[in-house]
Amino acid sequence: MLKNVDYNTMINAIKNNQLTVVENFLEKGLNPNGDPDTVDVTPLSRACMEGNLDIVKLLLKYGADPNYKKAKTERLPIFYTISQDIEILKILIKAGMNVNIVDEPNSHDAFNAIAIHRDDILQLLVDSGLDVNRFRDKQGLTLAQYARKQGYKSSYEIVTTGTKSTDMNKLVITDSTKLFKNLLNFINDNSENSIWWNETIVLPARSMEVITSAPYLGRYTRYLLSISEKAGISGPIILDVRDDESLNLTYNRFLANENKIRFIGYADYTSNNIKIPTYHFILENRN
Repeated sequence: MLKNVDYNTMINAIKNNQLTVVENFLEKGLNPNGDPDTVDVTPLSRACMEGNLDIVKLLLKYGADPNYKKAKTERLPIFYTISQDIEILKILIKAGMNVNIVDEPNSHDAFNAIAIHRDDILQLLVDSGLDVNRFRDKQGLTLAQYARKQGYKSSYEIVTTGTKSTDMNKLVITDSTKLFKNLLNFINDNSENSIWWNETIVLPARSMEVITSAPYLGRYTRYLLSISEKAGISGPIILDVRDDESLNLTYNRFLANENKIRFIGYADYTSNNIKIPTYHFILENRN
């Protein structure tokens, strides 16, 4: 009779990428799904966690179930594939993995693929039959809404049209109020105007005013800017500029020219112990 220690030894062999040792245990008759009483994770989940394609193939050959987990506290094999080589997920799907399976009470792992911007994984799931309208995250967002909230245009396109566009046209702003309309609405799934992560925006000449600035990370100057129209201020943004192209060196030229800025997320501008949360850009063009 195989002893419990054999299962733990096989798990250790998987951790250490010892293919022959794992195969010897399987040939002895060890259950490829593991022993639910003695191991914390199934052999297949452990192999996926380690990113070991050869051992994943071996376990599946001996009958490991890609839809099985030993306990409620464990995650399904799909969870461990999201950050790994896409070939592992391909093998699991080929072996019968249900792409619509969910680790309750967790959200579908497609949300994780969006979060770490693995469009290749997301595309494979969609191509393999993922029901993109079925799932919600803990905040109640669909995959499309979550992708839009994250600012990932390509992920949004995959879950709404089935594929990402190769046309990543840059948004050109001719009216500074439109910029802020976009910024305020981009997380609204019904908005026609959106600004996406890493999207470049062209600001017209003399459309920015410097509110204040400070050194940042030793090689940037961080500016708190307002996008202005002749009589008023639309709102603040943060713009990081490398010191070799600092506004202080080419201030008038910078304000007089059209400028390209790239949206990279959100940040807080701290001034006098007051944090101003706002949209975060980096200067693209060199003056």
